[in-house]
Amino acid sequence: MSFQAMQYASPKAIWNLLLGASPPFGPKEEESRNERIQQFVNYISDLEKRGTATTVPEFPPKLDWLNTAPLQLRRFVVVGVHSAKFDNEKDLEAIRNAVLRYGISHPVVNDGDMYLWRELGVSSWPTFALVGPNGKLIAQVAGEGRRKDLDDLVKAALIYYGGKQMLNSTHIPLNLEKDNDPRLLTSPLKFPGKLEVDVLNNRLFISDSNHNRIDA
Repeated sequence: MSFQAMQYASPKAIWNLLLGASPPFGPKEEESRNERIQQFVNYISDLEKRGTATTVPEFPPKLDWLNTAPLQLRRFVVVGVHSAKFDNEKDLEAIRNAVLRYGISHPVVNDGDMYLWRELGVSSWPTFALVGPNGKLIAQVAGEGRRKDLDDLVKAALIYYGGKQMLNSTHIPLNLEKDNDPRLLTSPLKFPGKLEVDVLNNRLFISDSNHNRIDA
């Protein structure tokens, strides 16, 4: 956790740091993945029985969305919430360009005022929040390199809530930025990076970065 992230920390973030907002992740050496997932299922079941989970607020209506119309937390879906470190990172066009450059195809919302950051008590970038179909926070996973933890938590949530018939599999219509950007629709190149000139042979080489190729 960086000092810069702590500048934005809410009282809830301090509370989460002290008491935790997730199950213990350290697996025992002899523990299989199925056993670990079952432990997470038991954790979710206990969380629901106690009724102590944080209620995740709905997205404020004023937020700008990319790749989709505004969503509500009623389905299982990946949503990228952009909480900017710097003022220039709040710019919607800059975020849209990042979505296009990195080929992001899941919904993204620009939370420039860091509303959700404060409400969920987030204290570091990146932080992943797993939310149940009832709008309750199941767990927060902070930091990079946590793919296995996330996979197992999501699997456990699907098992638990699926068994209770609480999951809605209705398709969420996407409206991807890449399908609406005139630059990408009309140009054969996609975010070209560099140029190289072969003067002797009168040739020009272009690194077509997002197509992973070099055009001559």
